[in-house]
Amino acid sequence: MANHPTFRKIYCDAVPYLFKKVRAVYAEGGWFEEGMKLEAIDPLNLGNICVATVCK
Repeated sequence: MANHPTFRKIYCDAVPYLFKKVRAVYAEGGWFEEGMKLEAIDPLNLGNICVATVCK
């Protein structure tokens, strides 16, 4: 049973350099301004993408 492929340890694990590095993003500088339109996911129905307006 120990020789069955399901129970053997896999030695080809993914190595860290294969994954994309996470970049720090700072929102200072104001990417969005009041009145701009953007796409947003409807929180009540996650399948809907709606138009949203930025306001203060």
